[in-house]
Amino acid sequence: MTTSFLELPEIWRQYPIVGTSGEAAPTADRTSADEALVQRALAGEREAFGALYQRYHVGIYRFARAMTGSTAMAEDVMQEVFLELMRTLNRYDAARGSLGTYLYGIARNVSRYRLRRERRFVGFDQWMRREPAVDQDPSRAIAQSQEVARVRALIKGLSSRYREVLILCDLQDFSYEAAAAMLNVRIGTVRSRLHRARQQLAYRLTQADRAISPVGGGAQKCLI
Repeated sequence: MTTSFLELPEIWRQYPIVGTSGEAAPTADRTSADEALVQRALAGEREAFGALYQRYHVGIYRFARAMTGSTAMAEDVMQEVFLELMRTLNRYDAARGSLGTYLYGIARNVSRYRLRRERRFVGFDQWMRREPAVDQDPSRAIAQSQEVARVRALIKGLSSRYREVLILCDLQDFSYEAAAAMLNVRIGTVRSRLHRARQQLAYRLTQADRAISPVGGGAQKCLI
């Protein structure tokens, strides 16, 4: 089974992480609601901070797990992100960006720090746990499962600067503008890094396909 890069986002959506979902792109209503919750949290309402956690913890965890490749590390990153939010909430400036942008920026920095400290990339232990549809053909489900495993292994080999834009823009559907704010880079930088990431991944997919193709390209008989 051969997969072109253009099909990759569909593969990710077909096999979402169990019990998670991506964060919605910032909207005026969402931003306004976030700002109201921030003000209530600053006034000492624990329920307001809990509501902020409920809004964003799934997406932050998903991002951290894709970045670090480790469930345990992603949980630590997520906790650290919200502890940092508690410590710095009074310094958050809505005029500089949405709360989601602020949180993903923290998550990105914490994830990078943890990876540097570990000095190695751990395996993508349960990055995309998935359940095939009940009525799906078993052989097709197996082939797709193997393809997802192959793609995530190739993504693991990308440098963090390319992997993070791929995760934000193609996995979590953030706009270039939102990704640029999260990564604290220009929109043009996001575009160029994403283009480079896609090129590298497409090249690796092509090389992997060639490596598993039978020599000579002819059909092989199965001898029993």
